Order: sequence, then structure tokens, then C-alpha cells
Amino acid sequence: MNRVFVLAVVCFSLTAVVLMKTALQRYHEVRKYFRLQEYAAEVRDISESLKTLEENSLTLEDEVQQLKKIAKEALLRFNASLVTPT
Repeated sequence: MNRVFVLAVVCFSLTAVVLMKTALQRYHEVRKYFRLQEYAAEVRDISESLKTLEENSLTLEDEVQQLKKIAKEALLRFNASLVTPT
């Protein structure tokens, strides 16, 4: 009877160890999954921010080109006013 009890305790202990190891692995997998979900959300946010920045940079480039055109026209008018005596 004592031997059966010892074998039962050993089997129970081994089962408990295997179950705990499996539970720990699953826990780490779940943590990894949620961490990857957080990273994916951050990547989406960064991607949206980059798209916005790109749109803003294109708008700024257009505005700079318009300002250059206006400045060039103003410079031509200024130079023309210097050349022609009034």
C-alpha cells in the first residue's frame, strides 16, 4: 500500500510539473501574442503619421514652389523698374 501511495504521489508530481510547464509556455505565448498586437498597432499609428507627414511635405513643397514663382516675378518687376527710367 505504501508503494502504491508513493507511485501515486510521483505520478501526480510529474503530471503537475508537466501541466505547470505547459501552462507557463502558453502564458508566454499569450504574452507574446498581445505584445505583437501592441507592436502592430504602433506600426499602424506610425504608418498613418508618416502618410500625414508625407502629405504635409507635398503641400509645403507646392507652397514653396508658388512662393518661388511669386518672388521671381517680383524680382523681374523690380529689375524692370530699375532699368526703365521714369
